[in-house]
Amino acid sequence: MLPASPIDVDDVAHRVSELQGVIEVQRRRARQHLQLAAKIHGSLLPAPVRNERIDVDVRYLPIEGVGGDYCQVLFPSDDVCYITICDVTGHGIGAALLATRVSSEVRHAVLSEQSPAQALEALNAFVYANFAEAGLYLTFVAARIDLAARELTWSGAGHPSPVLLRSDGTTIPLASQNL
Repeated sequence: MLPASPIDVDDVAHRVSELQGVIEVQRRRARQHLQLAAKIHGSLLPAPVRNERIDVDVRYLPIEGVGGDYCQVLFPSDDVCYITICDVTGHGIGAALLATRVSSEVRHAVLSEQSPAQALEALNAFVYANFAEAGLYLTFVAARIDLAARELTWSGAGHPSPVLLRSDGTTIPLASQNL
């Protein structure tokens, strides 16, 4: 057995100080990355829509700075408004990135004028094919509003049932058709 080497307390204190500096730099970088992710995530939320046929407004209050929620309001034509809502389980950069990717996939489906059920089926296939092993799950609802015919078609997966708020203030729960 070798004799123990004397410990230079000044060397240890200097090394601890250096490591604390490295840790602080890494914390600052992580905060900056999370702030950027939160800004990008916030850009997924639509601006209010106000016109003679429809008013749409979205409010989002995140529990944490970055999450997996998003909402889209799209008009594939003058007479059709799509509203989609998604919630990826969990919080953090992974959930936010998946929400961003889902947003892109859904935008394609909506602008291709797929029905809400078709968009949901395509989204389910996409998520399963690409992210099944990620351990992230999502709920989703899509509503297609035909502004000329004043008809609403919707489809949902795992999301709580939406509520239709009429202009007279009455509400109609849109009962879930799935578990």
